[in-house]
Amino acid sequence: MSFENRHLYGVAADALSLSRIVGAPLVASWLRTTPPEQRTRKHCLIVGALGATDKLDGLLGRKAGDRPWSKWLDRWADKIYATLVEKALSDNGEISPLHWQLKVLRDGVVEVARLRAQQHGAVTSSPRLNQWKTTVELGLIAAASSPLARRRGVLEGLAVVATGLSVITGVNSIRNLSRKSRESL
Repeated sequence: MSFENRHLYGVAADALSLSRIVGAPLVASWLRTTPPEQRTRKHCLIVGALGATDKLDGLLGRKAGDRPWSKWLDRWADKIYATLVEKALSDNGEISPLHWQLKVLRDGVVEVARLRAQQHGAVTSSPRLNQWKTTVELGLIAAASSPLARRRGVLEGLAVVATGLSVITGVNSIRNLSRKSRESL
């Protein structure tokens, strides 16, 4: 693939990541101010489309090749989007605050482990389980923006699954990144 095509894929991936960063406060504000009874399928489609940019920017990023800036931007767009929306849902009492608090703790610890491994020259790509965690988090956000939000147990159930995956993937990531750091010494 030519340099121009790879560059174009990279720019498109970065634009999608930035759209999620810009959209996160808007979606969080909307969820905070709109009661579950007033959330419609139209809102769910809008939020779902923004969530779909997560998968799309990953695909485009892989086509673009090794671009450290794009990988960093994608990771942080995911963190910002999911955390702000989960915080808004917990502020409304729709899910427990423990979910977003554990997410912030996990993301911080894993990011430190990732930076440490990268300093030692290790490759730090995300395993498949981390991608499932992100998919469940995006499912929680889509459900929260839809008429499903009216059913009390649905959001909390999705939040419990997302938190469980977050803790499991966090422990896995720390263990793998520590091993990679030791191997690269």
